Amino acid sequence: MKHLYTGIIIFLSLLNLNAQTLPDLDFEIFKTGFNSPVSIANAGDDRLFIVEQGGIIKVIDNGNTSTFLNISSIVNDGQSEQGLLGLAFHPNYATNGYFYIHYNNNTSTGSTGKQTSISRFSVEQFNPNIADPSSELVLLTIDQPYWNHNGGCIDFGPDGYLYIGMGDGGSSGDPQNYSQNTQSMLGKMLRIDVDNGNPYSIPSDNPFVGSINTLEEIWAIGLRNPWRFSFDKQTGDMWIGDVGQNAWEEINFQDANSSGGENYGWRCYEGFAPFNSSGCNSSYVDPVQVYENNGWPNDCSVTGGYVYRGTQFPNFVGHYVFTDYCTGKFFTIYDNLGGAGWTTTTQEDTQYGVSTFGEGNDGELYFADINTGIIYHIIDNSPVASNILEISKTEFYPNPTKAGNMVQINNNINFSEITITSLNGQVLYKCVTTENAFQIPANLSDGIYFIQVNGLNPNTLVIQND
Repeated sequence: MKHLYTGIIIFLSLLNLNAQTLPDLDFEIFKTGFNSPVSIANAGDDRLFIVEQGGIIKVIDNGNTSTFLNISSIVNDGQSEQGLLGLAFHPNYATNGYFYIHYNNNTSTGSTGKQTSISRFSVEQFNPNIADPSSELVLLTIDQPYWNHNGGCIDFGPDGYLYIGMGDGGSSGDPQNYSQNTQSMLGKMLRIDVDNGNPYSIPSDNPFVGSINTLEEIWAIGLRNPWRFSFDKQTGDMWIGDVGQNAWEEINFQDANSSGGENYGWRCYEGFAPFNSSGCNSSYVDPVQVYENNGWPNDCSVTGGYVYRGTQFPNFVGHYVFTDYCTGKFFTIYDNLGGAGWTTTTQEDTQYGVSTFGEGNDGELYFADINTGIIYHIIDNSPVASNILEISKTEFYPNPTKAGNMVQINNNINFSEITITSLNGQVLYKCVTTENAFQIPANLSDGIYFIQVNGLNPNTLVIQND
């Protein structure tokens, strides 16, 4: 786990900065005019892509909105949890033009279910804001017995593999126990290699490779309806918002160093509470956060979000934000003091029906209100100590800078040891030098960091790699 750098407490005291300054979230309208938005994605550039449940993807480019893809004729959104639900751009999208979607097609596969398709599409060769609707390559289809609990989220991990969130097939209480059935893809997190095989292959380090009892695509089991998972763009950790039955909503966390194979417990457990013990004989991974489901119009359905890694709001950095769909209540979770335990903040209730969160390429966070079709930018109104910024500007430069760049220190400062930490106190880099400059580590991602120079007050450093 993360190592606590205890000196950071002293640093913050010297700066009169409260280490526990918590975000005070607020929201500003980013763009309007969407119809049932359920997913937000970026393609590694300044554009945002908005998925509409009925089968249309729109692109926001320099403030202008246009249709990127319309496949409404092959998407079935006949029930409230069906439709075009997820979008992910290939890590090499800039060169190969591939993107992937998670949707319900028109094939009936149960009493009320419509089959799930995981498909690849391509962008038009000469227009980056238009995709080719005839370019579909179906990678995977999964039969759905009921209309609800389709999952829908899809994303590439930092390892370059495609992760697919699947619900338990629906109805109520997982009547067929699909989530614990290792011969079913329902109620699972799947992980596939889209760069090899036809149409995909199994990563060699998937946890169940070679098993005769468990499908090799499975990365983790025991999910009910993972309504939005994401990866921390700095650490690679996975966060999963899993919708509860009628008692507990939960957030699950998977460390970036995990080798997979976790069992998150459903239907044996709902949150920490036993639900149905029939056939339960495994070890389960507890959620890092639960909250009570009291039924509509109270808290009743979690929407998972992202860890903020932007540069505009220092007190928000490192916080995972999520919300309850029914009340519009926002929460954040952060790793308090580098491993001392998770701390949750509760923001005020809002009137938003938050169907999804999204992350811009710059780390800024957004969400969609499915009821109004409005996309909001999440901002933080909590105060930031101005003396940090003043010290940063006068003691070293350039700032902001890029990973791998040289940073100059004022000549009147005599120093020999440099320490870079995250805002939560994790030591990321140390070096000893007799020069008046040092090189920023090449592996630092976009974000805000602290630098201590020879025991002096910490400075903030902003990394902007674009």
